[in-house]
Amino acid sequence: RLDLTEDRLFTLAAGTKEVLRSIDEPIDLRFYYSERLDELGPYFASYANRVDELLAEYQRLSNGKIRVERLDPQPFSPEEDLAVAEGLQGLPVHDDGTQAYFGLSGRNSTDDDEVVAYLAPERGDFLEYDLTRMIYDLSHPEKPVVAVLGDLPLLGNQQNPFNQFEQGKPWLVLDAMFQFFDVRF
Repeated sequence: RLDLTEDRLFTLAAGTKEVLRSIDEPIDLRFYYSERLDELGPYFASYANRVDELLAEYQRLSNGKIRVERLDPQPFSPEEDLAVAEGLQGLPVHDDGTQAYFGLSGRNSTDDDEVVAYLAPERGDFLEYDLTRMIYDLSHPEKPVVAVLGDLPLLGNQQNPFNQFEQGKPWLVLDAMFQFFDVRF
């Protein structure tokens, strides 16, 4: 295998390869792509092809531990019902309210699940990261516990609404910590 693209689009990071090799139990992925999106032009089709090829590579490197099911949800079909039930975001494609789907759901052997409600082409630069994080979360459902000690208002502070660092919303670093750890204060 040889990747001759300028930005090495088809070369996976070493960390991704390690995550894929370390999977102990099967992970089932459902890749939803409504062929109706092809009617909107090549924008979605080319990105869907890239996602599909990346999923095939993940499947290959995981030695069969990752199983991918590809679905084309048609209006009023069981596949559309499944996409909605799994939390995928429908995209309106016609004035009559017809929805199309472009997302991914995953489930491990203990019925933990993860969903990417919409595989936005604008996030194409982060596709490998998003997929690898999903796989990692499914293969490691128990997150390590991390304690945060200190006096900084990491969770936000309502006392001074004019200071952007002390407003009522948590700091961004906490969002990242919550993704990978069971955070306790």
